[in-house]
Amino acid sequence: MKKAFLILSLILILVVAFAACDGGETPNGPNDLEHTHAYGEWETTKEASCLEEGMRIRRCACLEQESETIPATGHAFGEWTTTQELTCTADGTKERICSCGEKESETIPSVGHTFGEWKTTKEVTCLVDGTKERVCFCGENETETITAAGAHSFSEWAVIQDPTCTVKGLKLRACVCGEKETETVAAIGHTFGEWKTTKEVTCLVDGTKERVCFCGESETEAILAVGHHTFAEWSIAKDPSCTVDGVKIRVCSCGANETELIPAPGHIFGEWVVTQEPTDTVSGVKERSCACGEKETGNLAPLGCTFGEWVVVREPSCTLEGLKERLCACGEKETETVSKLNHTFDQWVVIQEPACMVYGLKQRACVCGEKNYDAIETIPAPGHSYGAWIVDTAATCVETGTRHHICTECGNTENDTIPVNALAHNYATAWTTDNTHHWRKCQNSGCTSVTGKTGHAFGEWVVDTAATCMRTGTRHHVCAICQKSVSETYSDPNAHNYATAWTSDNTNHWRKCQNIGCSSVTGKTGHTFGEWVVDATATCMKTGTRHHVCAICQKSLSETYSDPNAHNYATTWTSDNAHHWHKCQNSGCTSVSEKTTHAFGEWIVDKAATCVSTGTRHHACTVCNKSLSETIPVNPLPIIMPPLGWRMQPTIGTSAKTVVAPQCRIRRRISARLVPPAPMFPLWVTAPTFV
Repeated sequence: MKKAFLILSLILILVVAFAACDGGETPNGPNDLEHTHAYGEWETTKEASCLEEGMRIRRCACLEQESETIPATGHAFGEWTTTQELTCTADGTKERICSCGEKESETIPSVGHTFGEWKTTKEVTCLVDGTKERVCFCGENETETITAAGAHSFSEWAVIQDPTCTVKGLKLRACVCGEKETETVAAIGHTFGEWKTTKEVTCLVDGTKERVCFCGESETEAILAVGHHTFAEWSIAKDPSCTVDGVKIRVCSCGANETELIPAPGHIFGEWVVTQEPTDTVSGVKERSCACGEKETGNLAPLGCTFGEWVVVREPSCTLEGLKERLCACGEKETETVSKLNHTFDQWVVIQEPACMVYGLKQRACVCGEKNYDAIETIPAPGHSYGAWIVDTAATCVETGTRHHICTECGNTENDTIPVNALAHNYATAWTTDNTHHWRKCQNSGCTSVTGKTGHAFGEWVVDTAATCMRTGTRHHVCAICQKSVSETYSDPNAHNYATAWTSDNTNHWRKCQNIGCSSVTGKTGHTFGEWVVDATATCMKTGTRHHVCAICQKSLSETYSDPNAHNYATTWTSDNAHHWHKCQNSGCTSVSEKTTHAFGEWIVDKAATCVSTGTRHHACTVCNKSLSETIPVNPLPIIMPPLGWRMQPTIGTSAKTVVAPQCRIRRRISARLVPPAPMFPLWVTAPTFV
């Protein structure tokens, strides 16, 4: 029994193997078996390098094979080696090499100068800059200006002339270098006493008040009328009705009155009373009444209609009734009027403008233009609106003066006397001076008073002829108060006239002093070159030219350079049956890029093989589209033979299926069973036989 089972298992394995590897024929029945490839170990067919991919394959027992690429390993560079040492101003270079011979280089940025401590070469003063210098170990030097404070270091202010109510005082301060500075001290202004009423104010007429300074100067102000400020309680002058506003009034102690509207409350309707019952199709009528006798009617919707919400189609105003409607789903429409709004007399309209001493009138009005003749009020007279005082004759230290002011509304003029002011000197605007002081005299006849007498406050020196490093110059300064001018000669051995244009050689740049006989230079330092600018691009077969420019003096230096890696690879692929690559298009260059084996896609059958003739198929590289074709050998029909001693016995009652293959004879697939050589338990299988 075990031997028969083993033989039968072997037969089934052979059937499955032949059925699965028969050129991809799809199983036709539930008992047909599919073959799953069982690939072996990967075999490397091409080793990967730094830049090129490798290739490996693996095979199934049915001879089907699968391939994949091995990624390029990339360069494995060694340690960096310095090829050019750096300096303070020039970059260095370093290089490292891969085992394949590929090189990689980098720039070592220069660190710049390492300067020592600063040393002062010219001391700074209050107003004149100094200089300092420091030196690098390479011998390069750097100078800087020590900026003067630009201002003196003055002491605290000391008042040398006290100010009065209207006349400024004077204060002075001095610098450690001897320079002096003066400033005026603001007049302290009047110190007025308490206000005293000179004219009592009433409801509508302004009063006046006055206050006096200890120096005798006086100041007056108006006490503005506050209007009707003692009104009694409101009393009803006219009761409102449903549609007509009422009026209330209150009276001031001066006899003036003020009125306001009491808004009409509108109709207060009672409950609705049905006066005509609605039917299924005809509206009913309802009515309600106000206590004043006013009535309001409304429609009752037919019983068969179900109306929606009311929608206002015309808003009511204080002069026109509104309109609202609602609709039934049947299309029936119902409308009602919306009562007019009451007038809202909330806007005052001036009907007579007030003048300086004359009352005006105003009246309440509605937005629709309707006026309330029961609500008229007076507008208080504003009184005169005088402008500023105009001095006709100024008071002096020995005489009184006069002044007047004019109402800007009606032109009324009011005159006034200006009392004698012992401090109102008529000092000249021009200064009187000597070599040490300046002052201003009072020009009033018989007055000997002077003001502002103080020492000169000279400003900064103004150069008239500039001193240079080779000759003296002249300068002057002017008193900031009286404009007194003093001149002197001065020298400045450091006043070089350096050119704005740079002088340069291939290493350094500097600016020369242009004064005749002076050989001083400034700003001498190495060039600060920017990035290289390519003028003619280098390729793998020829040198190029480039230049860079100093960012400070614009000195330009050029050089030739080479770039053996500057290939001009074509964008299209070149290929053979195994590889594809990009060629360099520069004349004489044989370099190629991205050379690798083809990555073929799935086979595409152009002509299927049959049992009597070969077929053809092709596949294309997915990268370069290179196409390769091959012949598909003749595919003979599989013949399944029973084991020795066994025979195939057709199953009774089974209908046969006929399958037609191109250019082949008709094959008949039938249901059968294997019959063993000796009687035993029958094993039924479904297997194809061909006749």
